[in-house]
Amino acid sequence: MQHRTSITMATATDGTAVAAKATDKKLADLRQQMASVSGVDAIVVPTTDPNLMEYVPDYWKRRAFISGFTGSAGTAVITTSEAALWTDGRYFLQAERELGPEWTLMRMGTKDCPDILEWLCKVVPEGGRVGVDPFCHNDTEIRSWQRGLENAGRELVLLDASPVDAVWGAQRPSPPKGPLRVHPVELAGESTESKLSRIREAMTQKGATALVTADVSEVAWILNLRGQDELYSPIFISYLIVTLDKAVLYVDTDKVTEDVRGHLDGCGCEVLALEAILDGIREHTSAATKIWMSADQVNCAIFNAARQACREETADKIIDDETPIKLFMAVKNEVEIAGMKEAHLRDAVAIIEFLSWFEKQVGSGASFTEVEVDKELTDRRKVQDGFVGLSFPTIAGAGPNGAVIHYQAEEQSCRTVDKDTLLLIDSGAQYDRGTTDVTRTFHLGEPTSYQKECFTRVLQGHIQMDAARFPENTPGIAIDGFARMYLWQMGLDYLHGTGHGVGAHLCVHEGPMQISFRHHLKSTRNPLKANMIVSNEPGYYEDGNFGIRIENLAVIKEAKTEHNFRGTRFLEFEPITYVPIQKKMIAKELLSKQQVDWVNNYHAQVWDKVSSRPSLSPDAKEWLRESVTPL
Repeated sequence: MQHRTSITMATATDGTAVAAKATDKKLADLRQQMASVSGVDAIVVPTTDPNLMEYVPDYWKRRAFISGFTGSAGTAVITTSEAALWTDGRYFLQAERELGPEWTLMRMGTKDCPDILEWLCKVVPEGGRVGVDPFCHNDTEIRSWQRGLENAGRELVLLDASPVDAVWGAQRPSPPKGPLRVHPVELAGESTESKLSRIREAMTQKGATALVTADVSEVAWILNLRGQDELYSPIFISYLIVTLDKAVLYVDTDKVTEDVRGHLDGCGCEVLALEAILDGIREHTSAATKIWMSADQVNCAIFNAARQACREETADKIIDDETPIKLFMAVKNEVEIAGMKEAHLRDAVAIIEFLSWFEKQVGSGASFTEVEVDKELTDRRKVQDGFVGLSFPTIAGAGPNGAVIHYQAEEQSCRTVDKDTLLLIDSGAQYDRGTTDVTRTFHLGEPTSYQKECFTRVLQGHIQMDAARFPENTPGIAIDGFARMYLWQMGLDYLHGTGHGVGAHLCVHEGPMQISFRHHLKSTRNPLKANMIVSNEPGYYEDGNFGIRIENLAVIKEAKTEHNFRGTRFLEFEPITYVPIQKKMIAKELLSKQQVDWVNNYHAQVWDKVSSRPSLSPDAKEWLRESVTPL
């Protein structure tokens, strides 16, 4: 294969040899299924499920099953003789560890790394067939691959069933079956009727009489419902069609309790079986003047059903455009903001209780595994009022594991945490009032001067972004550089975005905006608006050495500026995360007076907001007092 500078052959170590053999057997069985049943020369296995979720239920984790790579982003492609996995910079180290020797790691975003289509056109022979599951790719991606393969003399095949499922067999987990629950308006801040009214107003302005969303977080938000289908987000597998006079929810009806059905009846929402969605799409497309959905945000099977109905009527009825629902969700109401702040106060108590106990234990000579760190922190969250679950898998990375950006510790391979450890903990929780996401990096003994310098540069970037003021509707890409500028001065950088939206007791990663350097992403060009909640999380990582990240969530609010250029409204960030930043990691001599003041003012806020919480123990309060003394 040509241009190998960005491609890594994964190699198995002693600890992964058994898993590698299992993966080899799976690939052999899959290739047999591809040839004898599906009739294809290659198959694409994405991370996603039919709702294109970020964190997918175990039932849909085909890519993890067939490849052994457990990261939350990546695409596997298997041909008759090769197997390759594409993932981004967050997961390079993890993929190297988890992939067996038959797999080639494709490092996305690096020099000369081919994209999937380019690679398929090289390795699949002319006239060959490439199979995809139309339910697990968005329509835009499928159409792009279809055109590219046809131009290269290959064929894209929409499979009726994924051959991976046949290999998985009885080992495949069962679909999630947890019941739905009503998210009361006292916590949501807006009724379902009001949300549907806003959506219908946007539909009328767009000329649409029907709208389709397959985004489970949008469905949950619109209907003020929460579910249990995903471990880290209170969502449920579903689709929603909204017309000008009704809404139709497609869902596993066994999950609909009497209370939920009464709630849906009250807001004019019909409930139909999940399996009826394609018939529903065809029916509503035929009945609509125009039907609004995004080819980027619904799966190809749904978009094809609408396309088929249009062909039968020889009419182009599809409005292929992003709907406004994500923006409606991102701009939080006052109740949601208050709930998010309360959730972060509860979370702060849990984290401070853990840190005060943990530092004392390690200071007395105790050591813990990363898995034990995860469990101890989670246990302290579980006792907080309104705790529902974690909002993503806890990242507790000791030493070099901290450099694996989405690291998850496992019993058989985790490191020990002791007084010589630089430890990164990125964690979050779901509470009934909101969703949290916080990262702190701290040393349990004495950090090196280089570690302190790197930490301080990351902190300076965090402060620079937090202190930024900017015109309303500024895109996130214009803010990203603030967080990197002090690292850039050292010739350093990091490979992930700086900020993402966060849902109100919904998904920990929420659009439509993002603060990132990735100019090709529409989300980085979407405007930032008042009452959005975003993360501020610069970092620095050295492979095989350590990782550093500092993350707060912040609400965007109107800034009180001396001037308003041509009537422009300016915005600023207000942190809602209240956890101390470890002072021993700060090289104070590198900070300006304004930056020292920021740290001291932030710590004063942490004390004011958290020290009076009745659930905070005396020991934790004393630890907090010492942690927030001025620099």
